[in-house]
This record gives sequence, structure tokens and C-alpha cells, in this order.
Amino acid sequence: MGQVQVIDARDMVMPEPILAALAAIEKLPAGACLRLITGRDPLLLYPILDDCGCLYRRVPGDESATELVIWLSGDDAARLLASSIAGPS
Repeated sequence: MGQVQVIDARDMVMPEPILAALAAIEKLPAGACLRLITGRDPLLLYPILDDCGCLYRRVPGDESATELVIWLSGDDAARLLASSIAGPS
């Protein structure tokens, strides 16, 4: 199974969570996804993810208010990995 990269952004101030997520997305290997843990819903990130060809699922976090699982569009292995974390879409 692929790799899950985790960014805990609960202690970050804006725009650090967005910048950290985008930097991680640029380096995602095939089959990998990103788990972004935030203290609040990162509303400004959603249109950026849409524009850069990413797919994501917002799930209630055990550790925080919101968690996002993010993967690259067209990466079926990453989609399956994301589904195992966030549940089926």
C-alpha cells in the first residue's frame, strides 16, 4: 500500500497550513496521499486544491476539528489509499 504523508497544522497560523500542504502536494509520489490535520476548516484551501487538480475528502478528525485527505487526480492507487483512511466517496 502507498504512503500517507501527515501534516499536523493545528499549531500553524495562516497561511502556513496552506503553504505546507501545497509544498507537500508538489512532492507526492505516485500512490501517496496527504493527511492534513487542522484545528479548523481550511476554507481557503479548497479552491486552490480544485485549481491544481487535487481531489480531497473532508472528514471529522479524531484529533482535531477537521482532517483532509488529499490526493492527485488520476492516481487510482492514491484514491484507494485515501478511501481506506477517509472512507469511500
